[in-house]
Amino acid sequence: MRHRSAVAVAIFLLFSTLTVRSPLSATPIGYFDAIDGNGTAYGWAVDLAAPDRSIEITLFVDTHSFSSEPAIRADAEGARPDVNADRQIVGNHGFVAMIPASFRDGKSHRLFAFATGFDGKIAELEGSPKQFQLPPLADRHLKGDGSISANGIAIATAARFGGAIASLRWNGIEFVDTQDHGREIQTAWQGNNAGECFNPTEAGSANDSIGLDTTSEVLSATLTENSITTISHPAFWLTPGQTSAFCGFNPAQQSSWEGGRALNRTLVSSSTIKKTVAIGYLDIPNVVVYDSEITLAAAELGYFPLRFIMLENPAAYLRHEFSHLYRYDPISLQLDSNAAIQPHFSEASPLPVIAATADREHAIGMYTPEIPREGFPDAPRQRFSGYTFTDWGPVVSISVHIPAMPTYGLEFAPRTYRHRTFMVIGRISDVTASLQRLALSGLSGK
Repeated sequence: MRHRSAVAVAIFLLFSTLTVRSPLSATPIGYFDAIDGNGTAYGWAVDLAAPDRSIEITLFVDTHSFSSEPAIRADAEGARPDVNADRQIVGNHGFVAMIPASFRDGKSHRLFAFATGFDGKIAELEGSPKQFQLPPLADRHLKGDGSISANGIAIATAARFGGAIASLRWNGIEFVDTQDHGREIQTAWQGNNAGECFNPTEAGSANDSIGLDTTSEVLSATLTENSITTISHPAFWLTPGQTSAFCGFNPAQQSSWEGGRALNRTLVSSSTIKKTVAIGYLDIPNVVVYDSEITLAAAELGYFPLRFIMLENPAAYLRHEFSHLYRYDPISLQLDSNAAIQPHFSEASPLPVIAATADREHAIGMYTPEIPREGFPDAPRQRFSGYTFTDWGPVVSISVHIPAMPTYGLEFAPRTYRHRTFMVIGRISDVTASLQRLALSGLSGK
């Protein structure tokens, strides 16, 4: 699954916002343009020390104190050709953010916008704050909202994102990027090399963008003291027939499908995702257990000749602070940095992956006891099975790629695929120690 941009269309605002100027420095600059009648806040920001890269925006409601958690986080990664032309720079620097439902209460509020540069410098944007007053949302579905906490770890799922994990916090730090419905911590899959053109996605569709609702359907949500269970029909990432440059179609392979156009015939998949998230495993407190059951629908298996299905189960989209990427061998205890990874490039490996902050004080690793890496009908696809990480720039993803194999020969049949992944949280030393314990404990996948 590629990186999903939250900005569906470029914002063209050719007025006074472009007059903001400052000398070249690492202090970010930008402008908070407006809040529209739908509660969408937008503007632009850039770090002129690295103008080809996108930076993070934090927005606070009724306060500008960084001692509190921001109401919204966004990435300045949308196309703003007006800004580029005026500043004579390249890259994407527009941001778009949706004001949360909790502040749509008919009362008057102020929204403060700040940009964070690559060296950590923070600047309030010109035009901040902005006043807004929004009526309550009517008939909003809340099925899928849930939260648990234990051992210093707090997890929340969100109805807005189809019951996907929208927040994972430890030691005061948020790990998850929720810019749009293609991120979060969630389950998705694709068939053959179709990429986005056959891509059921737990949190929602591309058209859901930054919105407060999802195309995915949450069937049930069960909350216990230490676990959250959701059952859902995921949305297809694209609408039927929609085109995309991220389909990955290889014309050298046989297919009845014209590359670049969505294969799905409905907005929502009739396949089912059931997942249970719990904190702690045996006597290892810093582990989040992610149990999933994916039941493939018979009707969708006939859309085109399936040779393999690759499950992203789970994929974690993380805030840009977690851009220090490692592979860890829990047997040899070797920790290898992947600081030189190419942007937008990922390669699967049998070794677990870890994403950490620069100081290694906050990290997350993934471990799945059993990931098949043999027996593919299309042998070259084997290299996509395993643990992956991708540095997209404003967001980092780590994921587990698990192949769903045909049941009979080359024919797929409806069945349920069950897997267990351990997400290990803490300082990088804590993460490696717990990964070693998990790997040596003789676990088997579900």
